[in-house]
Amino acid sequence: MNQILKNIINKRFFRKVKSKLKLKIRNGAILHNEIAKKYHLVKYKHSHPKLRQVHDAITIELPRIFCLINDHPNTIKFLNDVDEILTTKEPKNLVFNHRNTQYIELAASFLFDTRIKKYCQKWRNRQIKIGLSGLFSLERDVNNFLVSFGLLDELQVKDKFHPYSVDPDYKSKYLTFKFRGSEKRAYEKGNASVQLADYFQKCFRHNKFTIQEEAKNNISNAVSEIIGNAEEHSGLKNTEWNVLGFYDKTNSVCSFAILNRGLSIYESLSDRSSTSKEVISKIEKVVNSNLSIMERTKKLTSKATSECIWNVMALQDGISSKRPDKGKGSSRGQGLLTVLHFIDVIRAQDDVTQIAVISGHSKILIDYKYPITSTLVNGQKFRQIIFNKENDLYKPQDANKVILMEDDFKGTIITGRFVINKKYLKERLAKKSNEI
Repeated sequence: MNQILKNIINKRFFRKVKSKLKLKIRNGAILHNEIAKKYHLVKYKHSHPKLRQVHDAITIELPRIFCLINDHPNTIKFLNDVDEILTTKEPKNLVFNHRNTQYIELAASFLFDTRIKKYCQKWRNRQIKIGLSGLFSLERDVNNFLVSFGLLDELQVKDKFHPYSVDPDYKSKYLTFKFRGSEKRAYEKGNASVQLADYFQKCFRHNKFTIQEEAKNNISNAVSEIIGNAEEHSGLKNTEWNVLGFYDKTNSVCSFAILNRGLSIYESLSDRSSTSKEVISKIEKVVNSNLSIMERTKKLTSKATSECIWNVMALQDGISSKRPDKGKGSSRGQGLLTVLHFIDVIRAQDDVTQIAVISGHSKILIDYKYPITSTLVNGQKFRQIIFNKENDLYKPQDANKVILMEDDFKGTIITGRFVINKKYLKERLAKKSNEI
């Protein structure tokens, strides 16, 4: 009897999956041969209606520096312009002109690619195929990135671009990492955090170094907290988040990004219904002290200053909307500083190291001009990063590091890059093991 029931359940599951796959085929999806055979869809796979072709085209010219870390105004403006272009009611083929592009950053590339994929899928669902073509950059590094991680790799349209614009061995030049998750699938947060830590480990092992297990676990736990905050603060049901990594073996630059859409840090942290009175009171004291200074000098409006300072406070140890005073979870609010501290430990001072935290109208640029320090509060050690020479939260922050953005980002982006300097690490660890 149990076996009969089991067979019925399996048949129902089979039919359900087959039905979903049929729908995907009708929408233009291409199934792997193994899956098509398993669900008896081989003939059906090749018989779905041919997608209607489009003749008119739109050219999208990529910025010279497409980077949220170094040029957020032009990058965000470009992304907003793309949104406007893609709202066209008539389907258009897309031509990407990368000719003048000299640098593409991980998070900016991902946000652009996401827009293009959604546009293509929207018209594919209506049985219309969007043609993709374009011009490569004059910079080979840009082209190698595009075919190994960017849109050309994602959409598998590399054959439409000039083959001599990229290195023939581009696949072996990089280590890449992509993970997409949602609060709906709770287990993915843990998987993503462990896999990002593993990605960092692979980058170091390429240089004959090993991250200590304790440090690796700290990174994993920190990333898990960051993703958890993204889920809790999004304000949207089951919103997606993304974790990315891209390591260039040639110049030993390790890039990473964590992105989510929804509420900004300021919107979620300042919500009195979810953040403890103690945390809000602590932040408001700092905000008010900065407001009085900034209002006197008339550099910024109160509202703009407030959001920037709230985001600075969100970086400090122990500041979290979900952090209780005692018990389980009382150590929350340490995730991002743990990652920043790890990078600080392994970086060479002469190398360019940059991390940007973008949320709402605020961008915080961390290049370690201002160090991570620690302070004792009631016998407990707290780390902090403050953006002025006085190392004082109650004094004005460096406007070149704590930046008011004209356009806002609805959500949070953490994007950064650092160099794994083999010579520096060898010298530093000369008297120790090769574990960091």
